[in-house]
Amino acid sequence: MYEGYICTCTEVQCDYCTRRARKMYDHMPVHGRKASEHTNAMPLWRACKLQTYFTAKGLIDYFLVEEDPSLPLTGGALAGSGLSIMASTSQEEGKLFEDLKADIIQASRDLDKEAEIVQDVEASRADRVPWLVHTGFPTHLQGLRDTEIMSSYALPRSGDDDDDDGGGGGDGDDDDDDDDGEEEGGAVDTDIDLRRILAAAESTLRDAYKLCSDKSPDRKMTQQRAKRLSNFRSDDSHMSSAKASKFRSFKNESSLTSYFRITKQLLAYYYRVVYRVDGHFTREGESHVVPQDIIETTPLQRQAMEDVIGALRRREKAAKGRGAPSCDKKEGIATRDYGECDAELKHTIRKFYISLICQTVGSRPFRSAILSFCAMLSRTKALTRRVDNEQHKRCTWREPGNFNSNLSALTWTAQVILFDFVCFQKQDDEDGIPDLLDQMCKKYFQQMAETPFGHVLQWRLYLFAASRTSLTKHQARWSLDGETVDYMGTKLHMEQVTQLVESEFRQAHSLLYDKLLFGMRDVAPIEAWRLHDDLDVDDHGASWLTDGRNREILAGTHDALLRQIEERADLRQVFVRLDPNGGVRLCPKAIAIYEAHVQEFLKRMLAPISVPSGPPLRSPELLSITYINTGARRRSVFLWEKMVMIYVRYSKSQEQTGEEKDNIRFLPPAVGNLLLTYLAFVLPLRQAFLRQSKPGALLSPYLWSKLGGEVWRDGMVSSCLRRACMRAEVPQFQVAWWRQVAASITKEKFSAREQANFDMDEIAASEEVEDEADLAYLAGMSNHSFRTFNYSYAGSTTLTVTSSLHRAYRASQSWRSLFRIDQVLQGKRPPAVSDTQAQGLLNACKKVRFRARPAAKEDGIIAAARRLHNDPELQLRRPGQRDAMLATMGPRAPEQVIVVLATGSGKTLVFMVGATLAGAETTILILPTVALRGNMLGRLDKVALKHDIWRPGSKESAPIVVVSAEAACTEAFLEYANRLSDRQCLDRIVIDECHLTITASCYRRSMSQLAWHVRQIRTQTVWLTATLPPIYQELFFEHNKLVRPHIVRESTNRPNIRYIVQQERGLGNLC
Repeated sequence: MYEGYICTCTEVQCDYCTRRARKMYDHMPVHGRKASEHTNAMPLWRACKLQTYFTAKGLIDYFLVEEDPSLPLTGGALAGSGLSIMASTSQEEGKLFEDLKADIIQASRDLDKEAEIVQDVEASRADRVPWLVHTGFPTHLQGLRDTEIMSSYALPRSGDDDDDDGGGGGDGDDDDDDDDGEEEGGAVDTDIDLRRILAAAESTLRDAYKLCSDKSPDRKMTQQRAKRLSNFRSDDSHMSSAKASKFRSFKNESSLTSYFRITKQLLAYYYRVVYRVDGHFTREGESHVVPQDIIETTPLQRQAMEDVIGALRRREKAAKGRGAPSCDKKEGIATRDYGECDAELKHTIRKFYISLICQTVGSRPFRSAILSFCAMLSRTKALTRRVDNEQHKRCTWREPGNFNSNLSALTWTAQVILFDFVCFQKQDDEDGIPDLLDQMCKKYFQQMAETPFGHVLQWRLYLFAASRTSLTKHQARWSLDGETVDYMGTKLHMEQVTQLVESEFRQAHSLLYDKLLFGMRDVAPIEAWRLHDDLDVDDHGASWLTDGRNREILAGTHDALLRQIEERADLRQVFVRLDPNGGVRLCPKAIAIYEAHVQEFLKRMLAPISVPSGPPLRSPELLSITYINTGARRRSVFLWEKMVMIYVRYSKSQEQTGEEKDNIRFLPPAVGNLLLTYLAFVLPLRQAFLRQSKPGALLSPYLWSKLGGEVWRDGMVSSCLRRACMRAEVPQFQVAWWRQVAASITKEKFSAREQANFDMDEIAASEEVEDEADLAYLAGMSNHSFRTFNYSYAGSTTLTVTSSLHRAYRASQSWRSLFRIDQVLQGKRPPAVSDTQAQGLLNACKKVRFRARPAAKEDGIIAAARRLHNDPELQLRRPGQRDAMLATMGPRAPEQVIVVLATGSGKTLVFMVGATLAGAETTILILPTVALRGNMLGRLDKVALKHDIWRPGSKESAPIVVVSAEAACTEAFLEYANRLSDRQCLDRIVIDECHLTITASCYRRSMSQLAWHVRQIRTQTVWLTATLPPIYQELFFEHNKLVRPHIVRESTNRPNIRYIVQQERGLGNLC
């Protein structure tokens, strides 16, 4: 038997029994009673003896038994203790002990209630948190309930159609899981006015951002105005400096949505706490001070809010008029009225925000609604394993660094609003914008001003310093065997990381070969070790897919899947449909299903790419990966040292600093080969599908994008990672959690030497350059300043940074080795091909992949010349011109050709036709004079032949690349030409007016050295001239080191004009 309690409520017959008094307390609300109503005179329960019995599914229940004084207690606290049964207590003693037991339970409940209320700073010096004391937040929030704090600024839940103009009142954003700030859940708010005001505020902020955005045609932000807007120190002397801080308008959409959400929360906070009569917060007593008592509104703020409500009412009235049935003319008037009322509402919201900014608070900062709102933001939901009741949320103070991000967001949006207001005020006098901007910023938006944002800017400075020295509260802890890490309640074993990668790779492999490649059996995987890539090519759309050295391996991949659909009846039945006009077309539903498989494949590839390659990138950084060059920057997917390399230059800090950062990762070979196979086979088919619905459209260069070009939102990364963990049956985690744990793994599992490979931008000075003096001496020998030598040559900043690829390679290798990724995935590669196919692949690898220069016979050459000049009757002028073309482009063209033809005989046509043949690549044309270059460019423009003028540093290619003689005698030119040659993209080098190499060598050093530089490049050379007498031929050969060149010569004789200069003596003057 056990000591227990039984319910004695008289209203209903209740036989509820329990051994714990606390459960009896919780049972009382079932009868509509409270535990505090329990007294000796009117008891709600009584003590009794209970015995257990088993019910369904192994549950235990109790039943009441009559006490037998002769039997000992079998399950009580005294049973088995060896103590004798005590005598029964008196009624007064029983009441005393019952009250004591009830008080113990009540104490635990009081502790829970106290945790729900913000406490002031403790009197003990050890309990004082410096940054909280500095800001005064605990004093301002003292006595407020956390649940009311969170709901005071929470935005209404989205999804309600309360807005009369169809705009959503909620923040329909996809929050980035990497962001430290979080929406604590939408408020259940029935106030339709607030929803509509917030919807208008969103539109107002978006319009204001257009004035600052670099992509907006309405942009009014300049570099000078940006510096004025961020002149927080009110120091004009440094504004012209290049290092002066300036307002940075660029924000990713996820950041922009998060920033605007905080600004809308400010409006919601003012509306609930200041504008409403009830003030939102509950008073615990008559002396309890709530924020409504502290905030002091200005007349301008009160009037602005009244104007907002009035404009909202007028817009509602206009909306009703627009919705009523009427003639077209009245409907047009109603629509115009609604538009005017909507513009008026936005203007009043702008004035309201400005009224909050332009306020003086003196020594009492929380007189401002902005600073009171900042205090509310300092509380965040506590990380606990128990689920909080919606009415009993528990919160804690934010970390200084995380809270500072909220202040930065509020500051940035206030700058946008301020600039928008100034532009609105000066819309008729744009030249007055700088002066008004200066005036308002110096008065209300600088660190020494006793205004809301003067305090915010001071807080930011303090919190920046405080966050550098503060340690995070949440630490990763390792098990004794060093194999399990515990962070924020989630435990992860090292083997589970490998399990996650293996699971996702296996599913991605199955999706690619079974779904996307239509189960083709004869497809060979595209493997990195067989491919070549030029890391320096800048051509738009270029990648390893366009490298000529990979042509044999990639042959047929661009239309392999289309051929499968064409040849297989089952696929034609799925993809081909009859057109209503009697033709055939591709089925849109089949295309949509195929694209759904593509998106699933990309989701499966996310973990194998981000997890095993090294410490993870942030979501925006990972989603910025591109697979081909764009017009603005190079791609992110490269091949280096027989591995797939991911090179991302975007970083999260770029929005604040404008500076890029190198992020280099190397994929495991199996994962890299799977990605290459996808890019080679699937992307051409997706391109064809896209152009069925959007003729002329091109695929997005981003790896993680949809068919229409939309790049994944940032929150998708964490969402995919969570689902991947579920599929792999490992503990679920997100990107932010994994980044923290990855840092802990790096510190725990790698030596200091190995850790240096991960921290590429945090190298000690002693590690950077050990022989600084030697480096400076080498710079001096190069006849350059140390900075020019260090920053401009070979793309290196220091001796060790030249090995950044090596460091990243070693870091990724160490990371993969820790989790045994390569060994595990080795057995998960695609099934081996047949013996016949394997032998064919082996034979293909043994072949020398060499691209033959385009060749043509006489008929083909003439046809190309006619197409070039758009003249079907064109004929070659002279036999020498025909011989020169055949020698240069014929089936057996020699490597060295000298063409000596008279002026006007058509030497130019030789290389122009060669550049237009099918399969032709680049012809480099070296011109020794400026006048000749101008004349040649005119000829090329006349026939619309694409060309480019090469200058040192350029990496662009074209059918004709024009180079001066001086530029051709540089190391940069040799590097450029050799790179074209290595990629088999260089057909020939043509030197015009080549006789100058011997006639001008005495006064033009470049002409004497030109032949030496040209000989370093393995390609055909063509030497053109009209002035090379036979007597100089051997000298020409010897000077230019030509070996048995093929010579095409015609007579260059021209009528000689004889003249005599005779000098006569005269009188010394003219008459």
